[in-house]
Amino acid sequence: MRASALRPAGRGHFRALVVVAVLVAVLAGCASQPPAYQYFEPSALPPARYQFLVAGSPRQVQDRIIAELRASPFEVTQIDPAGRYVVAEYRGDPGPYLDCGLLLTVSQGASGETGAMPAVVAEREIRNWNASYERTLRLDGRLVVTIAPRGSRQSLVAAHGTYVLTKMLRDDEGELSGRETIAFTSGQRAAFRKGTTCQPTGAFERTATAALGATYASLPDTTAPVVPALGEPTRSTEELELEQTIQEAVVAGSCAEVTPTWLDARRVRLSGVASDLFAMDAVVNAIDLANPELRIDNRIEVLSKPACEAYGLALSHAGVRADRRGSSGARLQVLNLEDGDVAAGTPLRLALDVPEDHPNVLVAHFRNDGTVDTFQIDAPRNGSPRNGWTVDAPERLGPPYGRDLILAIATPAPLFAGVPPRQADAFVPELRSALERLPAGVGGPRSACAVIATEGGGNGVSIAPGLDIC
Repeated sequence: MRASALRPAGRGHFRALVVVAVLVAVLAGCASQPPAYQYFEPSALPPARYQFLVAGSPRQVQDRIIAELRASPFEVTQIDPAGRYVVAEYRGDPGPYLDCGLLLTVSQGASGETGAMPAVVAEREIRNWNASYERTLRLDGRLVVTIAPRGSRQSLVAAHGTYVLTKMLRDDEGELSGRETIAFTSGQRAAFRKGTTCQPTGAFERTATAALGATYASLPDTTAPVVPALGEPTRSTEELELEQTIQEAVVAGSCAEVTPTWLDARRVRLSGVASDLFAMDAVVNAIDLANPELRIDNRIEVLSKPACEAYGLALSHAGVRADRRGSSGARLQVLNLEDGDVAAGTPLRLALDVPEDHPNVLVAHFRNDGTVDTFQIDAPRNGSPRNGWTVDAPERLGPPYGRDLILAIATPAPLFAGVPPRQADAFVPELRSALERLPAGVGGPRSACAVIATEGGGNGVSIAPGLDIC
């Protein structure tokens, strides 16, 4: 047992320990019974933000952080060439990084022995009347460290963690009999169904900053509130606070473009895309922590990072989201794909409806292999904006299968003069530049999208149209 795992008990813990001690004599005569358990939650939450002002340029500080992480159990997965952030991941024992409270056991045999252990231990045996189980805990964590220049000789370093904790039960024969997962971020806590509550200790975030020195003081949170721009429709305080919560939950190295829609005073629907499960969980859990009474209808799709970034660019540029209700003045529907098996090689048949003064439509199909297929609608051959277009995409369905984004952008003039790059990582910067060249306001782009889920199986492809996220 690690000495640091046991803390002096507070008053609530002390009273509970007294109650347990009184019960020992009653329980001592039942030698054949399994032990009794008493659980105590962790203490107050740790700081939500870890920010330090350190000496050195962002590139120098980044090098020290990378060296520290590579000497730890973390795996460095992303490094920003400009020195602005580092992303690392951890998979293993949650004990060094989480506090899940304290577990007391009372033997119901003749001895009446008591014992205490941290509830976060990676492996322990659980006994009940019928059987015994091996319970294991596994942490999948992601750490994002951002670095920003402060003057000519200092950098502001901020560390943010995302935690996915999985509990598994296996019987005497090693068969999996139960599995449950909870997720939370720095400064948050979450509980399993039976009540075990877990939260960060801060050691996860400090892993990256240990080499920077322990004398640097943590800085206060200076996040500015969201203020409506002049002429923007007035929204309620709840709407502003919710959008601010979403913005703060997305950390460097990830992408999440999420639009909240209030269904009523106690329910909100989250629609949009995220670049990975960590980013999606960070948004959902941040909202849940800030608004525990709010019911969340999660309709966020997990796509590749380039697809997520392109989605955000198209929907946010030049006032496309001006009405804050997801209406972008364009509609896109996949006509020939429904639940069931569709033969590989089937083209995508699309129906598009866009404003009459936006006759140039670029369709970009972000595929699961990191490529993007693009084509331009030929208005004379395929219809007119007023009546809508029906068109078969030039590419055919085929492996690799997965979740794909189909994005249509309608503009008054062609978006690209030539053929854009096919690799999604290269296409997104070109898309950003093309959108920035367009006029703002009424002449800006109008976009629509659809997500399709494809899975290889049997003699064809099982296809289910995705959620209406646009």
